[in-house]
Amino acid sequence: MKTLFLILTILLTFNVNSQGDYKLYSKVWELTPMNGGYYLSPKGNVSFSSRYIDSVRKNINAVKINSYLLKSFNEFRKDYGSSLVVESPSTSLKCQDYSKNLSFDFSHDKSLTEDFECIAKIDFTLLTNIKKSDGDFNKIVSECIFDIFVTSYSHTKSLLGNYTKCGFGYTIINDVIYIVVRGIK
Repeated sequence: MKTLFLILTILLTFNVNSQGDYKLYSKVWELTPMNGGYYLSPKGNVSFSSRYIDSVRKNINAVKINSYLLKSFNEFRKDYGSSLVVESPSTSLKCQDYSKNLSFDFSHDKSLTEDFECIAKIDFTLLTNIKKSDGDFNKIVSECIFDIFVTSYSHTKSLLGNYTKCGFGYTIINDVIYIVVRGIK
Protein backbone atom coordinates (compact mmCIF):
# COMPACT_ATOMS: atom_id res chain seq x y z
CA MET A 1 0.00 0.00 0.00
CA LYS A 2 2.84 2.37 0.88
CA THR A 3 4.49 1.71 -2.50
CA LEU A 4 1.23 2.30 -4.36
CA PHE A 5 0.72 5.59 -2.52
CA LEU A 6 4.29 6.63 -3.33
CA ILE A 7 3.88 5.83 -7.03
CA LEU A 8 0.64 7.79 -7.23
CA THR A 9 2.23 10.75 -5.41
CA ILE A 10 5.16 10.78 -7.82
CA LEU A 11 2.86 10.59 -10.85
CA LEU A 12 0.69 13.41 -9.60
CA THR A 13 3.61 15.56 -8.49
CA PHE A 14 5.29 15.50 -11.87
CA ASN A 15 2.27 15.39 -14.16
CA VAL A 16 2.36 18.95 -15.38
CA ASN A 17 1.32 20.48 -18.65
CA SER A 18 4.68 20.67 -20.34
CA GLN A 19 4.42 21.26 -24.04
CA GLY A 20 7.19 18.75 -24.55
CA ASP A 21 9.47 21.30 -26.23
CA TYR A 22 12.47 20.33 -24.14
CA LYS A 23 14.15 16.96 -24.38
CA LEU A 24 15.42 15.50 -21.11
CA TYR A 25 19.15 14.66 -21.09
CA SER A 26 19.08 12.82 -17.75
CA LYS A 27 21.09 9.74 -16.82
CA VAL A 28 18.33 8.79 -14.38
CA TRP A 29 14.93 9.82 -15.75
CA GLU A 30 12.93 10.02 -18.94
CA LEU A 31 9.78 11.98 -19.76
CA THR A 32 6.66 9.89 -20.12
CA PRO A 33 3.51 11.41 -21.63
CA MET A 34 0.34 11.21 -19.55
CA ASN A 35 -2.98 13.07 -19.80
CA GLY A 36 -1.59 15.78 -22.09
CA GLY A 37 1.43 16.39 -19.85
CA TYR A 38 4.60 14.61 -18.84
CA TYR A 39 5.94 12.97 -15.70
CA LEU A 40 9.37 11.68 -14.77
CA SER A 41 9.78 7.96 -15.01
CA PRO A 42 12.88 5.87 -14.44
CA LYS A 43 15.10 5.37 -17.45
CA GLY A 44 15.17 1.86 -18.83
CA ASN A 45 11.57 0.84 -18.15
CA VAL A 46 12.17 -0.08 -14.52
CA SER A 47 10.51 1.34 -11.42
CA PHE A 48 11.55 3.50 -8.51
CA SER A 49 11.78 1.63 -5.24
CA SER A 50 11.41 2.97 -1.73
CA ARG A 51 13.47 -0.05 -0.58
CA TYR A 52 16.63 1.74 -1.74
CA ILE A 53 16.13 5.07 0.05
CA ASP A 54 18.69 4.01 2.69
CA SER A 55 21.26 3.71 -0.09
CA VAL A 56 20.47 7.25 -1.25
CA ARG A 57 20.80 8.51 2.34
CA LYS A 58 24.15 6.75 2.69
CA ASN A 59 25.60 8.09 -0.58
CA ILE A 60 24.33 11.66 -0.63
CA ASN A 61 26.99 14.24 0.28
CA ALA A 62 25.96 17.90 0.40
CA VAL A 63 29.54 19.20 0.13
CA LYS A 64 30.14 17.21 -3.06
CA ILE A 65 26.78 18.21 -4.54
CA ASN A 66 27.54 21.88 -3.86
CA SER A 67 30.91 21.55 -5.58
CA TYR A 68 29.18 20.34 -8.77
CA LEU A 69 26.19 22.71 -8.97
CA LEU A 70 27.60 25.44 -11.23
CA LYS A 71 29.22 22.89 -13.53
CA SER A 72 26.01 20.85 -13.73
CA PHE A 73 23.91 23.94 -14.36
CA ASN A 74 26.18 25.10 -17.18
CA GLU A 75 26.10 21.58 -18.68
CA PHE A 76 22.30 21.73 -18.49
CA ARG A 77 22.28 25.11 -20.27
CA LYS A 78 24.79 23.91 -22.87
CA ASP A 79 22.60 20.86 -23.68
CA TYR A 80 19.91 23.30 -24.81
CA GLY A 81 22.19 25.77 -26.59
CA SER A 82 22.18 28.47 -23.90
CA SER A 83 25.26 30.46 -22.91
CA LEU A 84 27.20 29.72 -19.74
CA VAL A 85 26.57 31.72 -16.58
CA VAL A 86 28.58 32.59 -13.49
CA GLU A 87 27.43 32.07 -9.95
CA SER A 88 26.44 35.01 -7.80
CA PRO A 89 27.52 34.02 -4.28
CA SER A 90 25.06 36.47 -2.67
CA THR A 91 22.18 35.07 -4.75
CA SER A 92 23.20 31.51 -3.86
CA LEU A 93 23.15 32.44 -0.16
CA LYS A 94 19.61 33.81 -0.54
CA CYS A 95 18.57 30.67 -2.44
CA GLN A 96 20.09 28.43 0.23
CA ASP A 97 18.30 30.34 2.99
CA TYR A 98 14.98 30.31 1.16
CA SER A 99 15.20 26.58 0.35
CA LYS A 100 14.86 25.89 4.08
CA ASN A 101 11.37 27.45 4.04
CA LEU A 102 10.03 25.24 1.26
CA SER A 103 9.36 22.23 3.47
CA PHE A 104 6.62 24.10 5.34
CA ASP A 105 5.60 26.71 2.72
CA PHE A 106 6.22 25.48 -0.81
CA SER A 107 5.75 28.78 -2.62
CA HIS A 108 7.81 31.41 -4.38
CA ASP A 109 9.62 34.08 -2.38
CA LYS A 110 7.38 37.15 -2.27
CA SER A 111 10.38 39.42 -1.62
CA LEU A 112 12.25 38.21 -4.72
CA THR A 113 14.75 40.72 -6.14
CA GLU A 114 16.23 38.53 -8.91
CA ASP A 115 14.76 38.28 -12.43
CA PHE A 116 13.30 34.80 -11.96
CA GLU A 117 12.98 32.02 -9.43
CA CYS A 118 12.33 28.33 -9.95
CA ILE A 119 11.48 26.02 -7.05
CA ALA A 120 11.14 22.25 -7.01
CA LYS A 121 11.52 19.23 -4.83
CA ILE A 122 12.96 15.78 -5.40
CA ASP A 123 11.88 12.86 -3.25
CA PHE A 124 14.76 10.46 -2.57
CA THR A 125 12.69 7.72 -4.22
CA LEU A 126 13.36 9.42 -7.57
CA LEU A 127 17.10 8.85 -7.00
CA THR A 128 16.93 5.15 -6.16
CA ASN A 129 17.91 4.01 -9.67
CA ILE A 130 21.30 5.72 -9.77
CA LYS A 131 23.83 2.95 -10.29
CA LYS A 132 27.61 2.99 -9.76
CA SER A 133 28.01 2.50 -13.50
CA ASP A 134 26.23 5.85 -14.05
CA GLY A 135 29.17 7.72 -12.49
CA ASP A 136 29.66 9.83 -9.38
CA PHE A 137 26.43 9.63 -7.36
CA ASN A 138 26.63 13.23 -6.10
CA LYS A 139 27.43 14.64 -9.55
CA ILE A 140 24.33 12.91 -10.88
CA VAL A 141 22.23 14.29 -8.01
CA SER A 142 23.51 17.79 -8.88
CA GLU A 143 22.37 17.19 -12.48
CA CYS A 144 18.97 15.99 -11.24
CA ILE A 145 18.57 19.28 -9.35
CA PHE A 146 18.23 20.98 -12.76
CA ASP A 147 16.71 18.09 -14.75
CA ILE A 148 13.68 18.09 -12.43
CA PHE A 149 12.49 21.32 -14.07
CA VAL A 150 12.20 19.87 -17.60
CA THR A 151 8.68 18.62 -16.87
CA SER A 152 7.64 22.30 -16.84
CA TYR A 153 8.01 24.33 -20.02
CA SER A 154 7.95 27.67 -18.20
CA HIS A 155 10.54 26.62 -15.60
CA THR A 156 12.89 25.26 -18.24
CA LYS A 157 12.47 28.39 -20.35
CA SER A 158 13.41 30.50 -17.32
CA LEU A 159 16.47 28.37 -16.54
CA LEU A 160 17.67 28.69 -20.13
CA GLY A 161 16.95 32.43 -20.35
CA ASN A 162 19.30 35.20 -21.39
CA TYR A 163 20.99 36.14 -18.13
CA THR A 164 24.58 36.15 -16.92
CA LYS A 165 24.44 35.33 -13.21
CA CYS A 166 22.64 32.71 -11.20
CA GLY A 167 22.29 31.38 -7.72
CA PHE A 168 21.06 28.08 -6.38
CA GLY A 169 20.48 26.44 -3.08
CA TYR A 170 18.87 23.33 -1.72
CA THR A 171 17.98 21.80 1.59
CA ILE A 172 17.42 18.14 2.43
CA ILE A 173 14.62 17.49 4.91
CA ASN A 174 12.99 14.10 5.54
CA ASP A 175 14.32 12.47 2.36
CA VAL A 176 13.25 15.36 0.13
CA ILE A 177 15.55 17.85 -1.61
CA TYR A 178 14.00 21.34 -1.74
CA ILE A 179 15.52 23.42 -4.56
CA VAL A 180 15.69 27.14 -5.38
CA VAL A 181 17.32 28.51 -8.56
CA ARG A 182 17.40 32.22 -9.40
CA GLY A 183 18.81 34.21 -12.30
CA ILE A 184 19.95 37.79 -12.80
CA LYS A 185 20.27 39.60 -16.14
